[in-house]
Amino acid sequence: MVNMSALTTPSNPDEGKNGTGHWKKGTSGNPAGRPRGSRNKSTLLMEQLIEDQGPELIQNLIDVAKNGDIRALQLCLDRLVPPRKECETEFEVGPTENHEQIKVAMSSVFEGIKLGRITLNEGERLFAMLQAKFDIVYCYQYK
Repeated sequence: MVNMSALTTPSNPDEGKNGTGHWKKGTSGNPAGRPRGSRNKSTLLMEQLIEDQGPELIQNLIDVAKNGDIRALQLCLDRLVPPRKECETEFEVGPTENHEQIKVAMSSVFEGIKLGRITLNEGERLFAMLQAKFDIVYCYQYK
């Protein structure tokens, strides 16, 4: 007769653990770890609920937004018109040979951000490049 508890329970409860009480890599009850691509049960449950009730929930959200709930309206708009992501954008700043031209180019960057032609991050990068060019022109001109 084989004692099953001796097979499943280590004789020393700290066996396989590091000094902090956590399992050493590969020595927990599952040496292979969690299988790649496995999903949490709660995530699967939520996906099933959305699949079953999604259209009704969306319609309720739209109805609430139409009745003036600002948060519901914001949720709807965020899904319909998501924030613009970074992408390659063509934006003409004009010539940048002297200080006055660089100042005009910097103004056009601010205008592009304000009008939504470029994102804030794109504008920051353009502005930093123009600032560096301004500094180079200044150093070259007054040396």
